This record gives sequence, C-alpha cells and structure tokens, in this order.
Amino acid sequence: MQTSTRNRIAAVFAATAMTVGCAVSLGAGSAAAAPSAEFSAHAMQSDGSRSIYIKRNGKVVGAGKWIANGDILRAEDDESDGYYITAVLSTGRDVNTKGKPAPSKVDDAGNLPENKSYTMFVCIGNDSSGLHCSGNYSVKS
Repeated sequence: MQTSTRNRIAAVFAATAMTVGCAVSLGAGSAAAAPSAEFSAHAMQSDGSRSIYIKRNGKVVGAGKWIANGDILRAEDDESDGYYITAVLSTGRDVNTKGKPAPSKVDDAGNLPENKSYTMFVCIGNDSSGLHCSGNYSVKS
C-alpha cells in the first residue's frame, strides 16, 4: 500500500471519528427523542438583523435573534416546557436559556467588523432529549 493511500485512509478514519464524537456531544445520539418543532425566519432586515422563531404545536415557544445594531446574539424562551433555546452564530458565539426560568432572554454582545456576512441557527431541546435545530440563515454585522 502506498503512503498516500495510507494517509487517505487515516484521514477518512479521523474524519469519521470526529463526526461521531461531535454527534454524540451535540446530542445527535438522542435525535429521535428531540422535541418536534418548526422554524420560521423573518427576512433579513436592511441592517443585517434577523429573527428565527421556534413553534411547537402551532405556538411560538422561543426564538433566536441577531440584532445587528450592537452585534447582539439573543436566545428567547417563552414557554415553561422543560426545553431551552440556543442561538449560534458562525463566529462560534452561542447563547442559551438553559437553567433560566421562562420567559427569559439571554444576550451575548460583542463588536464584530462592520458589513460582514455570517450565518446563525437556533435549537430547542434539553440534556435528556437532545437538540432539534434549524437550518442556517444569513445575517450581517
């Protein structure tokens, strides 16, 4: 076996191990038990802000928001249902309502370079059920 083939096989095994490790740590192993939810996003505003709403049984139970004026990432939990809301920005910034009584809002603000594009997503879940997450949505600073 050539060295380059061995290196490729090793890379595939390493990538698989990382994927499995990430899936387990993010709760994907419990995905079947994750709460059912629907996600709806408002159109991105002219300043780059956006809101992603989480609905369960037809009712809004929380949201993730990017507020461009102030570079604020927000998680909002509107329902005392045992689930928390997480909002994640592509910079690695994340915020959640875990351990907070509903209704609650948790913000993480920090200055970012102006007029840059990012993505964000939101999740609902808890430690025992796993997380159910939206797709990625564009935002701007």
